[in-house]
Amino acid sequence: MIRTRVRLLAILALSTSMAGCSIDGGDDCLAVAWASKVSVELTGDTGDVKTIELLCDGSPCQDGTVERLKGLENPNEPTPVPTADVTDANVTQVDGDTWTTSFMLDVPDRATVRAIASNGEVLAERDVIFEWKRVGGSELCGGPMEAEPITLDIRP
Repeated sequence: MIRTRVRLLAILALSTSMAGCSIDGGDDCLAVAWASKVSVELTGDTGDVKTIELLCDGSPCQDGTVERLKGLENPNEPTPVPTADVTDANVTQVDGDTWTTSFMLDVPDRATVRAIASNGEVLAERDVIFEWKRVGGSELCGGPMEAEPITLDIRP
């Protein structure tokens, strides 16, 4: 009976270590996704604003995947396969004058923010440089970040 328990404990310990679990709290990173966000606050004559655009290098900012996954340098660990899906950054109206946008995994350093009317007219435009601050995760493994809100003044 004792031998059976010892064998079971040995098998459990071996299977746990082979599954890539780290008991010592090492530098292993989980392969998880996160979203980083920034708010756009409109001021002035906001009645005609239909949507907000964020442009990166002249095209809509994109959500994509980071090709390298930090912290997964152990050749014995399975390597996640990054997806190739790329979509426009998600821009959502929170209330009448506040919009938020999120980026999956990777964030831009700079962008052009535009307020657009229903007829496509650009009502206001501003170039911004983001100063991202980590709000979760770690430097080694990454994690969600936030930038200071962007103010965009709409003039009549």
